[in-house]
Parts: sequence; structure tokens; C-alpha cells
Amino acid sequence: MATRQLLYIVGITLGLLTGCTLGVDVGEGLSGASKLELIVTKGHPVSLRCLASQSDSVVSWYHDGRPILNDTRRWVAENGSLVINKVVHKKKGQSDSGVYRCTVANSSGALISPPLRLSVAGMAHEFTENPENMTVVEGDIVSVRCSVDSTPAPSIIWYRNHKPLPHNKRYTPTNSGVLYINNAKPEDAGKYKCQAANSLAKKIRTSAEGELTILRVIDVPQPVKFLNGSPPQAITLRQGKEGYIVCAAAGLPRPTLKWVHTKYDGTNKTLQTTSNGLNILNINKVTTNHNGIYTCIATQTNKDRVTITSKVVNVDVEVPPEIVQKPKSQVYPAAKTVRFECDVRGNPQPHVTWFKDGVKLHINGRIKQRAKELILGGVVSQDTGIYQCFASSGDTVVWGAGRLLVNTSIDQPLPPTSLSCTPVSATEVSLTWRQYSPPADLKAYSVHYFPTDGGDEGKEVALNQSYLVQKLLPYTNYTFYIRAYSGRSASEQSQRVTCKTSESVPTVGADQ
Repeated sequence: MATRQLLYIVGITLGLLTGCTLGVDVGEGLSGASKLELIVTKGHPVSLRCLASQSDSVVSWYHDGRPILNDTRRWVAENGSLVINKVVHKKKGQSDSGVYRCTVANSSGALISPPLRLSVAGMAHEFTENPENMTVVEGDIVSVRCSVDSTPAPSIIWYRNHKPLPHNKRYTPTNSGVLYINNAKPEDAGKYKCQAANSLAKKIRTSAEGELTILRVIDVPQPVKFLNGSPPQAITLRQGKEGYIVCAAAGLPRPTLKWVHTKYDGTNKTLQTTSNGLNILNINKVTTNHNGIYTCIATQTNKDRVTITSKVVNVDVEVPPEIVQKPKSQVYPAAKTVRFECDVRGNPQPHVTWFKDGVKLHINGRIKQRAKELILGGVVSQDTGIYQCFASSGDTVVWGAGRLLVNTSIDQPLPPTSLSCTPVSATEVSLTWRQYSPPADLKAYSVHYFPTDGGDEGKEVALNQSYLVQKLLPYTNYTFYIRAYSGRSASEQSQRVTCKTSESVPTVGADQ
């Protein structure tokens, strides 16, 4: 019987093209959100959807930034989906793992999807952590650990002396691959190993064995000792998800463990206390109120002597990104300054990137990116298009989009031509250009320049067809362009030219 192959489908939906079209004014702008990862199985098919409502839309796909060309194994279907009929990984240098994006375009502009990371299910051959040989005193607590790299995370089964570990309320396994044995007894002694299973990759790995020895010591006090990595110094929890913090401490008599939460405003709250050396603080739904410092206080009472020790955990709650102020569609005449808002929040602070018509914007010169906005100085008709801001943090990305339409006038002057530049000194460049068919009301020219490798744009006014740009940096490439202004409108940009200023010549002091 043939093996049934699964089809994984992820929808990368471009809101501007579903429900409304690119040719329609998008008003308040559009937005969306997406998870960033999909795990697939080697040898199985996968289909990635890119939805567009208009029949004349063109869908293109990219893998790690490179266009995907149709072949017999990967192709773009008529509905815009990318079809991979058999996922490959590390085969003759080929791998389908990586970042995928699609663009949807028509005559009004283009949108690009959020990035989707496609990972191929797999598991390492060797464990990064195996159970160790340990000796503990009867009645104490012990942790047995194993760890293996796996995508997705594996399920763990524990064995003692080659048999599955029986269910016992003293045994507490965690999802991170740690087995806690509380109130250790002689019957707990033996050889421990774990079995990690990855059902998606159809792989099973078995760790090396570690032997646990239980010493029978009567009435011999043991000082309090926090188990390795419990609790951790810092932990990140995800808002809206489940979370837990483990505190485990050995010692005889067994210590009581108490969790105390100190919020950032300085207020304290005792959460829960246990008396068996293990305190797992479970949080059903994490909120920002769980931020702060958590202290595990271990108290050991031996006759009349009380010993108190503690360990602190810094808990940071990761908040998915959110766009508070989204970009809005706008209509402006040429030569005006346009601002697109994109005010984001989240923890950690989301990283914001801007795209125009599906291509990442080069932030330089008259295009500036500020904390909460994108600024386009002196817009030209070529600036017409759809602008998207992406805010990413953790495993989530959100985006917003708005369209800019730059109106041009029939009275618009022709752009200057024949622009040339000549370095004059380490800080000066001379510019000359020509203006064909100048309008009767030609007022002036604006001279624009910026460091070619990145930097703010300078702007000055010229009254004729030549200008000396001064106060430049030595030995630096600068890009220049010119615009003509009449009484009613501004021209498009001239062709750009680049010149490099001369090296500065050190001054020689007079002989003493």
C-alpha cells in the first residue's frame, strides 16, 4: 500500500488584494499578522498559498530573496500557490528550507507577504546532554536531564533499567527534558535513559545511560543546595501562552520552597509554598502583569536552627508586535513632503522595515525612517505606489500598508538634463546642467546631494544652471540631482551623477 503523503498548506493573505482591490483607494490603510515558521516533512509535498482577488494580478515567489523559477519540482500554480511536489533537504547542496515571500502586483502597485520560514523536520544523531551518574541521599530530590536538537521539539519518555518509568506522584517530567525525582527512595536507584521521538520526522533517538545511586543515611543533615539550572537566572514567557518556572532544592531536612513575585513597581506578593523541595509555578495564561523578579526562598528547619537561602529569577514577558498607528493612503502634488505613520509597540521593541511595491526601501537621502514614520521629501511621480511597514518580534510579524498617489501637472517643467559634476577640492564639487524649453515662469533650481553610501540629503537653491556645493566631507562619494521649479509646479528629478571629493591635504606648521 502506498504511503499517504500529507499536504501542508499555509495561507499568506495580502489583505489589500482580498476583499478590496489594488485599484481602489484603501482609505485608512490595511494590516495583517502572520506566524513566521512552518515545519514540513522531507519527501512530502507542500503548498504555500498567496491569495489575490483580482484576476489580472501577477504573483511571484521568492526563496531566500531569490526569484523562484518554475521547474518540474517547484512551480507557481494558476491560483498563485507555490507548489513543491517533494521537499528536499541537504540533497546535492539543495534544500527547500529557508525564507519564502510572495508578491502580488497589478497596474496600481504591489504588496509583499510577511516572511515565512520553512523548516524541515529532523533530529540530531547525538544528544547534547545525557543523564549523568549521580549519588544522592535517601529522601532528597534529584534531577535527571537529557537534551537533543530536534525540529519540532521531541516527546520524551524516561526509562529505568531498560523499562518505561512507572507513573509515580514523586516523578515530575518536564517538557524541557528534565525528570525530577522527589523524596528519593532505594527503589529509585538504577540506570536511567531517555527516548526522544520526533513523529513528524519519523525519528527516534535514545540517550546514553546514567546511574542513580541512593545512599541510606539516617539523621545526617544535608545543607540546602539548588539543583543545577533550577531556577534559571532569567526566563522569557510569551503573552497569552502557558508558562512555568521550576525551583528545586536538595537538602535534609527537606526545605520548604516559597515563590515571591516582586513587580517593577516594588510591590511583593507571595505566590505558593511547597514542603517537598520542588516548587513548580504554573502560569495558565501569561500577561504583562507577570513581568518582574521572582524569588525562590528555601527555608530549612533542623531542630532549633533555621537556614534561609534564596535564588532570583528575572522574568520578561514577550509581547507580540502591534501597529498602533497604521499607514494611510494619501494623494499629494509633486515636490511635497509625505509622511507615512507606523507606530509600533511590543516587547522586545519590534524591528520595523519599509517596502515600496514589494521591494525593500533604501533609506537614504530624501527618504528617511524615523521611530514612528517614513518621510519622503520632495516627492516625484515615481514615488507613487504602495508602502508597507513590517514590524517583527519573536515569531510574529505584523504589517500595515497605504498607497501614495503623486499628482503631476501639465504645467510641470521638464527635468534638467546633462548634469555633470567636477570635484574642486576636498570639500567642494562643481555642478553644471542644461534646461531645455524652460517655462516662462521658471523660478529656480533645487540642488540635492547626499553621501552615496548613506546619509541625510542636503538641499540648496540655484538661480542659474551651475552651482558650487560646499562643506562636503573629504574623500567621500556624493550623489547629486537637480529639479526645476516654475511658479506652478516642480519638475521630476534629473538623472543622478556621482562624484568623489578630493583627499584633504594636511597643513604643515611653520618651523619654530
